[in-house]
Amino acid sequence: KLTENTDLKMEIARKAFALIDSNTSIILDAGSTTHQIARVIRYHGAEVTLKVVTNSLTVGTKLAEVKGVDLILTGGNIRVESQAMVGPITLESLHKLHVDTAFIGAMGISVEKGFTSSSVLEAQVKETILSVAHRKIIVADHTKLNRFSFAPFASLDQVDMLITDSKAPADEVEKLKTAGLEVIF
Repeated sequence: KLTENTDLKMEIARKAFALIDSNTSIILDAGSTTHQIARVIRYHGAEVTLKVVTNSLTVGTKLAEVKGVDLILTGGNIRVESQAMVGPITLESLHKLHVDTAFIGAMGISVEKGFTSSSVLEAQVKETILSVAHRKIIVADHTKLNRFSFAPFASLDQVDMLITDSKAPADEVEKLKTAGLEVIF
């Protein structure tokens, strides 16, 4: 997944980075789009001071030595497919935090089903991330629109914004906006 639609995911990552203020705290969920956000943070590392919480081994590795980033890994069991930390240790560590902004990936986004994940364990983590973040932002490329996956983790009204790419179909974006979701594309 890290190699699929990388140019579009990087487009999303740049839009997300523009919303990050220095001296704030963020969560980067496990996923290929949040991995691209980590790449942008790494590139601009000397320009920002951030607390970054993640349940992603790949994001953690990308940010481990970045000046200006105070990196916190959640711990937990590792899902091989996504390199995500999940399970009770992950949930417990997240419950002890409050962050300014969360960037969360989704496998599916639809007006009817909201935001969905392919894994119940990852959906639990995403729900918990939403509960500890002040600003809740979903990051997902256009291929996730008007799709749903196995495990729902949020309705449209439980998030503040969706950042997607410029190839997002206008009619799908309009459906989401009409349902009350702010969309950047």
